[in-house]
Amino acid sequence: MIKLEWAALVSGRSAPPTGRATEAYADVGRRGGKTRIMSLVAAWLAVFEDWQQFLDPGETAYILVVVKDTTQAGVAFGYLSSLLVNHPILSDLVTGSPHPAAFEGIYGIAF
Repeated sequence: MIKLEWAALVSGRSAPPTGRATEAYADVGRRGGKTRIMSLVAAWLAVFEDWQQFLDPGETAYILVVVKDTTQAGVAFGYLSSLLVNHPILSDLVTGSPHPAAFEGIYGIAF
């Protein structure tokens, strides 16, 4: 079965979508790779999307990855670092030394 036929079968649509999705839902259990996939999505958005139309001159864009606690933040940061810093081509896009930003949230400081 080809991809379009499969997509039509599971979605109930007769034609593929004409635009990008604006949100997605996933039913994923523990240790299902949610943090790894969201790190990959964040890396994609940071590297391959053009945000200039939303920024003022000189403004820097940031991609926010929201996680449950500092442990998960460290894991997400490790995934992102490995995707960008350790990549032979994408590492040229990283300026400075990547570091987690401290954030004073509702429940205290997160990294």
